[in-house]
Amino acid sequence: MLRSSENFSIFSVNVAHVTARSENEIPTVPENTQRSSETRSAGFAHEINVKIKTVSNCQTTSFAGKAHAFQTTFFSATITPDTTRTNTMTPTQQLQSGIQALGLDLSAEQQTLLLAYTDLLKKWNKTYNLTALRDEAQMVSHHLLDSLTLLPYLQGAQTMLDVGSGGGQPGIPTAICHPDLNITLLDANTKKTAFLQQAVIELGLANVRVVSGRVEAVQDFQADIITSRAFAELADFVNWTAHLLKDGGRWVAMKGVYPEEEIAKLPDTVAVERVEALQVPGLDAERHMVVLKKV
Repeated sequence: MLRSSENFSIFSVNVAHVTARSENEIPTVPENTQRSSETRSAGFAHEINVKIKTVSNCQTTSFAGKAHAFQTTFFSATITPDTTRTNTMTPTQQLQSGIQALGLDLSAEQQTLLLAYTDLLKKWNKTYNLTALRDEAQMVSHHLLDSLTLLPYLQGAQTMLDVGSGGGQPGIPTAICHPDLNITLLDANTKKTAFLQQAVIELGLANVRVVSGRVEAVQDFQADIITSRAFAELADFVNWTAHLLKDGGRWVAMKGVYPEEEIAKLPDTVAVERVEALQVPGLDAERHMVVLKKV
């Protein structure tokens, strides 16, 4: 079980009741006992008991700089989707079409929650710069369908750590589709983890916990699968998270173009299990899934 360790903050949430507010209200940072807002299902209520423990003295400038630079590069190369087939669809139609194209079987409730998640992204984006995307079609293709390409790589896993979770991709869509998978969302940006915590509460994701802090400060927790999307180069990704991967576990990195140079820089202790090209519906950009394991 994940425990708080020096140099990071952990959100521990007991969910039982939440009070809905106006759909037009701009969100603010949740306080320790602040009531959450805007639940989508009538009669669905939670109570928040949020305990936050923060320890300072995090001095990992090079880590943060590398991750930020890599994230900027990833999104600058993939910001324009192929809208030739999606710009006449509603978000619901686009999501349904994309799910079918990916060969996935998701319930109507799961699809509703996925779209509710994008609604939360749009609302919080007014005050917190969570994503450069504003268009609904782009959010469906880039944030939802792109995240859903991860699902076939999770077979047999019981725990997953999403490093550099940011606005919640791929962690939150994965949690919606895999309620039996225990997922930890980790990010060093407190504004982003505030959003993640609120999203977890409002979407009723009992299988998700949010940790705010540097990945190297997290201890006493290991996962079957460690994922990243627009986080860092492969060598940095595995070096920073090696202590968090269970024996026999896998790293699964979501990449754009084929990362030939990054693969060449991997340490000898890491082997490439497979690299697969992906086709994301509505997204006119290269995507590759890189699966790594310890030697």
